[in-house]
Amino acid sequence: MWTIVNDSPYTASPPWRDEIYLSVDDALGEDDRLLFSIYTGGSGPFPAGSSYDMPLVLRIPANSVGSYHLLYATSTNAADLGENAPIGHLVSTPLQIEPVAGDLQLLNATAPSTATAGETISLSWSVRNIGTGPIRGPWIDAVYLSADPVFETNEDQIEIAYQFFAESPQLGADGSYERNVSAFVPTERWRGLNYLIVKANPFGHHKELQGDNNDAILPIVIAAEAQPTMIHVSSATPGELEGTAPIQPGPAPQPPATDGLTPFSVQISRSGDLRRATSVCWLVRGHGGAPATAADFADSRYPSGRITLAPGETSVTVELMVNADADSELDETFSLSLLNPEGGVVDAAAATLIKTIINDDGHASMTVLDPSGNTRLLQRLDGQAAVEVGTSLFRVTSPWGASTGQFTGAEWTMLAAEVIDGRNHLLLRHNAQSYYHLWTLDADWGWLSSEGYIPV
Repeated sequence: MWTIVNDSPYTASPPWRDEIYLSVDDALGEDDRLLFSIYTGGSGPFPAGSSYDMPLVLRIPANSVGSYHLLYATSTNAADLGENAPIGHLVSTPLQIEPVAGDLQLLNATAPSTATAGETISLSWSVRNIGTGPIRGPWIDAVYLSADPVFETNEDQIEIAYQFFAESPQLGADGSYERNVSAFVPTERWRGLNYLIVKANPFGHHKELQGDNNDAILPIVIAAEAQPTMIHVSSATPGELEGTAPIQPGPAPQPPATDGLTPFSVQISRSGDLRRATSVCWLVRGHGGAPATAADFADSRYPSGRITLAPGETSVTVELMVNADADSELDETFSLSLLNPEGGVVDAAAATLIKTIINDDGHASMTVLDPSGNTRLLQRLDGQAAVEVGTSLFRVTSPWGASTGQFTGAEWTMLAAEVIDGRNHLLLRHNAQSYYHLWTLDADWGWLSSEGYIPV
């Protein structure tokens, strides 16, 4: 810093320049090197006795070693600078410049060998001054992403992280520091094998004994950006139930009831980017024309909650407890919906699961349509057809879904069900037109084919 004083009895008027030169002697000459110059033109009149300070940090040119002078020059006339500088407008101070003794060396650089575009990665390294003297700050450490292992700032390289060294004014001989930084992997263009180039003092802000030990080159394979995390819900228990009887077409047994409750499992899963945790709320509510009520579940409450999937985890199972009772009632339907996700997006196509609690409370709640033969034909309270073969109970499904006493466009009457030569058959009559239909059904009593228009 230096101070400029108007020590004349007169007011000085701008413009003028304040300049600093590096010189081998105390006289300003043509060969002296200009280190700093500022044009003072808008500060107004400079009254007698006034002064101002000029703080400044100067960079000494490389290869300048030995005895020098700093020349501070100011003038009320720019033309006065140079060999004809007026007395009092030039001040000289001696300066001894020592040779460079510091040398930065980059050590222990670490980074992941693989990454995905769009993610944040962690990097670390250390820097030691292996020279015999201090290095004065500040300087920058930087990390570059490069298409090749050669450091040259061009279109094949971008800076993805940097740190500004300012822990102390200087780093003494054998002094060191460590860096731990995060860097964002770009989503555009960078795919396959690339290189992370970690550089200490990349722009040569500080002169060193040698500059070829300031970097580390780390290969990194960058994959395409991961797909968004999608959250889905699905059934983990086949079928639906209220008690212990079979409820899907077919005689597959269901889990046993416990303390009047029957477990029903739901799976909440995710796909896409699994690197981070994902959480989502789930909520059960009644659904459709015969909605399940809160009383159909444990504690007479609609179940709800929030699940969290840890990084790498793909699914979690939620268990619903359904109340078993002895009431004769219609099948009741409920929905389980996903909402309020964090760390992912709910898949709109699998955001809600619809399930039915089947009335399994025995044949007392069903009308027997045909008790004869090896198969009993029954009709449920909701109009759906059921058959009893031995001790197994099945629901009949038509080409339109669950069979009912009414079909679109005409009225039908279910007459009989029978197993003939190992094949399942159902006989129906079209009431309005007086002809029969004979259905052939699969092992689970699902419709396969029809033979129709048999006169009554």
